[in-house]
Amino acid sequence: MNDLTPMTDLPLHICVDTVLLRCFDALAQGAVVPDGLAGMWRTCLTVPASEDEMLVQGCSALGLSNSATMVLAILARIETDPRLARLVSACQSGDGDARPTPELLCRALGALETAVSVSDLVHGSLMRSGAVRPMPSKAPLAVTPLMLSAPMLWALGISPDAPLQAMELADVMPPQTYLEHAGGVASDPAPRCTVLRGGTAADQRLWAQAVAQSVGKTCVSLDQCYGEKEGHGDRIAGLGAALTFANGLPVETCKAAPGQRAKLIPLDGYTGPRLVLAGQDGGVEAGMWPVVDVSLPRLKAAERTALWDMLAPEFTDAKLPSIGAGRLCAVATRMRAANSDFRTAAGAEARLDIEPHGRLVTARVEAEQMIAAQPVQEELDMLALRCALRDGTGVRAVLSGPSGSGKTMACTWLSTKLEQPLLKVDLASVVSKYIGETEENLARILDQAEAADVILLFDEADSLFGARTEAKDSSDRYANSQTNYLLSRIETHSGIVLLTTNGLQRMDSAFARRLDQMIDVPLPDARQRLQLWTVYLDQGHSLTPQHIQRLARLAEIAGGHIRAICETALIIATQNARAVGFVDVVRAVQLGYRGMGRTAPSLGEAG
Repeated sequence: MNDLTPMTDLPLHICVDTVLLRCFDALAQGAVVPDGLAGMWRTCLTVPASEDEMLVQGCSALGLSNSATMVLAILARIETDPRLARLVSACQSGDGDARPTPELLCRALGALETAVSVSDLVHGSLMRSGAVRPMPSKAPLAVTPLMLSAPMLWALGISPDAPLQAMELADVMPPQTYLEHAGGVASDPAPRCTVLRGGTAADQRLWAQAVAQSVGKTCVSLDQCYGEKEGHGDRIAGLGAALTFANGLPVETCKAAPGQRAKLIPLDGYTGPRLVLAGQDGGVEAGMWPVVDVSLPRLKAAERTALWDMLAPEFTDAKLPSIGAGRLCAVATRMRAANSDFRTAAGAEARLDIEPHGRLVTARVEAEQMIAAQPVQEELDMLALRCALRDGTGVRAVLSGPSGSGKTMACTWLSTKLEQPLLKVDLASVVSKYIGETEENLARILDQAEAADVILLFDEADSLFGARTEAKDSSDRYANSQTNYLLSRIETHSGIVLLTTNGLQRMDSAFARRLDQMIDVPLPDARQRLQLWTVYLDQGHSLTPQHIQRLARLAEIAGGHIRAICETALIIATQNARAVGFVDVVRAVQLGYRGMGRTAPSLGEAG
């Protein structure tokens, strides 16, 4: 201690650092703590200096006594002030340990505040809340140095090494609809756990920001804490106290699968509201907090338009589906960066959420390319009108017919007409042999599609929505319960769901009650085949009208096969460095029929 210079003159500026340095200087020298220092300490708490305001306000929010505030201040200043660390080490025989034991803290408290016993200190509120914890040691607690928990170090801005994170803010301010809805959530006088259902991650964050703004708090994400629960309890101890100190609003993302309940982390020392951002399925257990579910409010059409005009004034002709502010912002950014249309940009955003369970259909089918019988086209027009006029309600339709009859093309036409992305669900990745995993995959797909307002296409849907059977064993019971879940979940989906099948009789009969339209798409007749050949042939071909009429009359095949044959003919012609000719199409027809296991018709020679 001989290298320590006594601090004799008290400075005019009164702050916590000054008081603590003077106090521990006297303790290290074995001298009497200067008169008036205790009064200066009280002044620091009642009229805090600018650098002490956060500390005093945080301790006040925790309801700490002056003694507990002093302990927390000492442990915090040691982490940032090497002078105080050296003095504390000197007070403890200079053994190099700069963190104080309960015994040393009690000496300091006796000099500046109120005499406190070691027992009272180690069993006090700071230790119970986890804000302060003993360092790893086998020594008795009374002589074990104390330190702040990782969350409290984070709350004090000393160390980022904690599982808490300030929630990432969205690129736009919360819209008025979110603010009004959040105000209603925040007005409840009793703290509760509010579970937000629906919306994209960006929109949910915007809503959480709106709630935090309403209650005067800052959003703090606890998502990383769930990865710390096993084997790292020391890094999440004191979460509640840290949140209260930092005036944080805890926000958690719920991963509960259908039929499961997510148990939230206890937050000892925190009694305010908490938010959970979730999908449509799964429950939440929040301990002392009553759980209340709310749905993400839909933006008004005028609000979406005004926001879009602000985000992307150069794309004023975009058709805006019912999506939130966060997704609108992301789509506008992508459109500007890639110079793409709204449907393409919105689809690219949605694809990131739904992969690997879905594939974005990028093709477009314009009105002149949509070739169908008049009754079928009228039904498709009615479906398009139903989708365009829906107001927060779902639309479900099934298109049935032979393979290649144009069901997928009709779905693509609908997507193009509505300017909404079309995502084709990959059933191979959705269906799982593990119990509950199929439902979990489908719930995720439907949640993301609903939030992004994209059209979902289930091709060969009878394999997923098959008829229920008599339950003879556990496998049958599970298959039936899976079908029950799928039927009910599709029914409550507020987006557009299209299903295609070439075996309508194999689908569960109960599904018909949940459909808005059932459209039969037959194979094209000769007149429609003529239109299909005309559309799909390369514009530079050398076929005569008579050639095309002969193809339409004699090749009785579906539109999908016509498209594939035209593509094959183009490859053959390109290989021979010429425009597509009748001989190339005839060869492609022969190859196509061989692939179908059928005998090709005699189409005659070119001429």
